[in-house]
Amino acid sequence: IKFAHFTANQAIFEAFEAEERVHVIDLDILQGYQWPAFMQALAARSGGAPFLRITGVGPCIESVRETGRCLTELAHSLRIPFEF
Repeated sequence: IKFAHFTANQAIFEAFEAEERVHVIDLDILQGYQWPAFMQALAARSGGAPFLRITGVGPCIESVRETGRCLTELAHSLRIPFEF
């Protein structure tokens, strides 16, 4: 799974390399394990991080909310403009 996340993150990162706003829709977000590495890569991007919006979908709304809270905290610590 880690390789799949890395490959997907790299493809997303390259596709949105010059964009000022990025919106990702994760149809099975679970705990959001895929996104911290992606967010770190965005934070290190030359010119600064774009505005990032992640829309998460999952079977349990409480789990999705908790994932959103964790990702929001991470984005804040990385100084990424973020919305979940």
